[in-house]
Amino acid sequence: MEDIHSTINAIDLKAIKRTKIFIETGFGQGGGVQAALKAGFEEIWTIEAYETPQVRAMGLYGDNKKVTVVAGDSGVVLPMLLDDINDVITFWLDAHYTQSVDTPKIITDVCPIMVELEAIKNHHINTHTILVDDMGFFRRNWWRDRPEIDIVNAVLAINPEYDLWYSDDNNMLIAEPPPLAEIKET
Repeated sequence: MEDIHSTINAIDLKAIKRTKIFIETGFGQGGGVQAALKAGFEEIWTIEAYETPQVRAMGLYGDNKKVTVVAGDSGVVLPMLLDDINDVITFWLDAHYTQSVDTPKIITDVCPIMVELEAIKNHHINTHTILVDDMGFFRRNWWRDRPEIDIVNAVLAINPEYDLWYSDDNNMLIAEPPPLAEIKET
């Protein structure tokens, strides 16, 4: 499968992979899962609220034992999923409404980024790696109640020691724990 997401092309997940678990919100065309597999993550979760991408995800990765496709609103599903995980995680947050999807499921929020970040903040581990995609949308005020500064502040509320940087295409915010952070390796 060819790389199909511009931000994925701009960032090498292998370079920032510090965990075994990868959780993506918003499957879209499948580029996040593809990149996670290529980077060598052992356990990959993708949460998708829309039926068409869910079907696509199952068709592409349904037989892959490393990949679990979860149908549902990430603002609802992610907190429940995190209750059962006792390890550091790499998050790829990319859930949002899209007009290109033809069969929407009921979702509680057109862009659940703040709920997702709150769920991560409430997890008992705060040394996760967090990638927030589509920062250009936040800069252009597509979701008026989610300005970029609020997202940055919510990430830093999870761990004020995070190193923050942007992908080469400036579309993804990356938050990594400091190099000396104690990371659970199992």
